[in-house]
Parts: sequence; C-alpha cells; structure tokens
Amino acid sequence: MDVFDRLGNILRDMLDTDETVSRNGDSDFTEAWSELDAYLSGGEEPRSRTAGGTAGGRNSTGTMHKPRSLLQDYKNLEVGPDADIEAVRKSYTRLLKAYHPDRHAGNSEKQQTATEITKQLNESFRRIKQYLGRTE
Repeated sequence: MDVFDRLGNILRDMLDTDETVSRNGDSDFTEAWSELDAYLSGGEEPRSRTAGGTAGGRNSTGTMHKPRSLLQDYKNLEVGPDADIEAVRKSYTRLLKAYHPDRHAGNSEKQQTATEITKQLNESFRRIKQYLGRTE
C-alpha cells in the first residue's frame, strides 16, 4: 500500500462519520457527534459534558481548557491563555493607561480609535474575569 492509498483511507475515515463512530467505539466521540447532530438539526443548546476533556472544563490532567471565544480576549489583553487573574489585571491596567481616550484629546481621530480600543479592552477583561470567577 503506497502513501497515497493510506492518505486516502485516512481521509475516507475522517469524512465517513457513521462508519468512523462504529469503528472507533470511542464513547466521547460518539457522544460529541450525537450532541452536535442534535444541535444542528433541532437547534437545542449544546450541553457541557463533565467527563473527559471539554471546552471550558477540566481535562484528564486537571488543567483548564479555555473556550475558543475567550482566546481573542486573551490576545486583546496581550497575555497567554493560561495567565492568572493578576497577570490579566496587570496587562489590562497597562494597556488601559496607554490607550485611554483622554491621552489623545488633541486629535479626534486618535481619540475615537482609543475609545474603541478601550471598549474592547473593557469587554475582554470583563469576560475573562467572569470566566475565571466561575472556574476558580
């Protein structure tokens, strides 16, 4: 069997979901797949799973997985996704001082840009603080 045949088999397995579920026998995969299918077909809210690694939950090593929606907030505040609340707060304060609209009162264009950046920083900090408050 050459490389292209093997690659084709891998792709076929990835795209053929019904066979993949039955072949793998992975209960987490099966549960996630049925949850996604129910959500897409019925519009129900996805529920959070407690066993195994889940978005926003603890994985098998006990570390936290951050929801994808928070990753941009961490980038906005220029900290890594595993930063604690003190590191987030320190970076937030530093960035807020640098981009505060009052610092750019002489130039209306820069002041408007600084206002938008400040709003983004405030929202990002609020969401991270809320998330960390729930998980700690």
